[in-house]
Amino acid sequence: MTDFPVTDSAAADFPVADSAAADSAAADSAAADFAAADEAPGWDAIDARLAELYPGVEPRHFGTMPPFALGGGNPLDGVSFYPRTDHWHLVGYGMSELYARAEDAEETEESGWGFELTFRIARDPGDDEPPMWAADLLQWLARYVYSTGNWFEPGHHLDANGPISPDRPTAMTALAFAEDPELGTIGTPHGRLQFLQVVGLTGDEYEAARRWDTEGVLGLLAARDNPLLITDPDRPSATDDPAVRAAVEAGRERDGSSTGLLLLAGFTWTAPSADAVRLRFKESSAPLAAQAVRDRLAHGRPLILDGDGHTRLLLSPAPAYAVRLLPAPDAPAVPPAADAPASDVPLTAGAPAPGDGVPLPAGDTAASGDGVPLPAGDAPASGDGVPLPAGDAAASGDGDGVPLAARALEIDLPEAAIAALPGLLVPGIHPVPHTDGLTVEVIAP
Repeated sequence: MTDFPVTDSAAADFPVADSAAADSAAADSAAADFAAADEAPGWDAIDARLAELYPGVEPRHFGTMPPFALGGGNPLDGVSFYPRTDHWHLVGYGMSELYARAEDAEETEESGWGFELTFRIARDPGDDEPPMWAADLLQWLARYVYSTGNWFEPGHHLDANGPISPDRPTAMTALAFAEDPELGTIGTPHGRLQFLQVVGLTGDEYEAARRWDTEGVLGLLAARDNPLLITDPDRPSATDDPAVRAAVEAGRERDGSSTGLLLLAGFTWTAPSADAVRLRFKESSAPLAAQAVRDRLAHGRPLILDGDGHTRLLLSPAPAYAVRLLPAPDAPAVPPAADAPASDVPLTAGAPAPGDGVPLPAGDTAASGDGVPLPAGDAPASGDGVPLPAGDAAASGDGDGVPLAARALEIDLPEAAIAALPGLLVPGIHPVPHTDGLTVEVIAP
């Protein structure tokens, strides 16, 4: 079963027929009443940018009724399909502020969420039938953003936990996000708007993005005669090419991983005192944590672990071991280490999480927990944007877009402790050498 539960867009996500062929006078009249040209300056700004790229081209447009602002269940009020020789170019309407504001509304730097989703799907020259599964996927992502408050940015990646196209076999099971190479970023009457392109990845390519760098992987894909980052569900993995594999491995060894935030289902910590800190992991997610320590800390880069209830831990390479508990109303008291340097990654209670306007260290992204499949109807979490399965989940991206809960701890680890930590993330309770009282516990099912 696919993770994308809607397959019949014309009957579900996009119940209004496409504008090139619609004969529903009632639907057309309702849409016209709601989105009259003088009432939709944001929509007009998108249309104007598309008219520059596609002069004289009438797209196939599919809309939803009723519109989201009038109680409809789908955040995208429409998706336009522009036919190109070798691909369909999809552009969504609904993540930005499309319609007229109230007269007393405050001005904003960004329009709505600050982006609209685009997608480029490979097309045979004679194929005139738009790939509606791709519009469904954009709607699926939009619902997630609106329902959780988490959003996507260039460089994020997402594990879809299943094929991205429900109606054809494909090795693509993940997505990445990049600025649309042709549409870019524009100004609108409601603020800045970036066209954010969704790019399909195979499982191996997603692993490369997670362990190295999303933009690096997308650069390798673009260099393979695909500068527009067209998603072709039929293509094999680029990592089947030894040259691509070598480039990924060289980048990982040189840079480490850009994944600075790892969300782990079941991760917790206890700290009754500074010399009695215990980190607890589920056995299923411990290997991801071990790999992240190798790919981040061993390269001199900090790592944030986020568990259930947004229990946060910042691990940082440092000359000496130190523990700092950030102030929180119901967290256990741990005296700070003497002369402990302040972290450059904000973890204080009540502060926004990375992805909620507080950046991770420059260039970083985030990855998800233990790979629990996404139940039908669920949606991906943000950032690198990863699915958030009910009850056993992990979000991703530059963070989860939610204010931090009460539990935020910082630990500085010396080089010898960093080298030992991955090997300790196996079932049982293990002291971490070269620390004063730090232990890790891995809990078997």
